[in-house]
Amino acid sequence: MIDISDGLASDLGHICRQSRVGAEIWQDKLPISPLLIEAARDLGRSPEDLALRGGEDFELLFTIPLSRQTDLTASFMEHNLAPPAQIGRIVRPENGINLLDTKGEKSPLNGGFEHFKQQE
Repeated sequence: MIDISDGLASDLGHICRQSRVGAEIWQDKLPISPLLIEAARDLGRSPEDLALRGGEDFELLFTIPLSRQTDLTASFMEHNLAPPAQIGRIVRPENGINLLDTKGEKSPLNGGFEHFKQQE
């Protein structure tokens, strides 16, 4: 588990490197709010890009075995919490870290917020 304050793409990379795994993120499962869509339009960026590479999200990213997903969802609902969004899956390390678009096309997922990088 990691907070995604440096962006989902960057912090997912940390989890994958430490766990020696790869990952697939499903573009159509990214939780994107109407406010994010509005901010992206104002910044001239795509909402997906901000969701993946923007910083200061203050959300948690974690992995669990698929066999525990039902128990976890029930636990959240029991406490009147919205269940976590499943946005992808863990894969073999040789498959890398990829974003799957709505057509199933893979592209490498990298980038994220870098604290000391000069902004363009």
